[in-house]
Amino acid sequence: MTLARKSTNVRRIRPHNAGPAAVWSSGGAAYDEVSRGILDAIEHAVNRLEPAPGMHILDVATGTGWAARRLAERGLDVTGTDFAPDLLTAARNLASARGLEVPFFEEDAETLPFDDGAFDAVISTFGVMFVQRPEDAAAELARVCRPGGRAASAGQRGSSRASRISRALSRSSSRMPSLLSEIPSRAWLSN
Repeated sequence: MTLARKSTNVRRIRPHNAGPAAVWSSGGAAYDEVSRGILDAIEHAVNRLEPAPGMHILDVATGTGWAARRLAERGLDVTGTDFAPDLLTAARNLASARGLEVPFFEEDAETLPFDDGAFDAVISTFGVMFVQRPEDAAAELARVCRPGGRAASAGQRGSSRASRISRALSRSSSRMPSLLSEIPSRAWLSN
């Protein structure tokens, strides 16, 4: 599938997200090991999308690309974005090492460069909850997902930003079915 990206002459990472992007980027590939501890929540969010052949899925705030890799391993067309360049380098290397072709782009979740409705589904696992303006990010996830598409996110239960994302995505996504569910006996929230 040809990816429809809006051309832009503006800086892709919003100034208020530059600091968090630098912090997250500093961990690079080490974050992939950290993510092993939340793999059950990532897998749950992936499954909530009900991925099917032919779907084009956007993984926003992909980090080292766990969700993107899981989806690509199922033969799906997936694109990943993150605002942390070193995490994206790790994501590219990890996908390549597994023989997966996943395009990863340095982008801000609050200003995605994709056309409206460009994706069949969107996902964010433990990433988009760290943006400074979660309502803006949720609106962007809803905007780039086609009408009737699916959205799933996972974040730490009790996180005010994760809760704000969940509420904002629910408000923004009248075009998408709600996928709110909790993973039993885990401290994660997935929708």
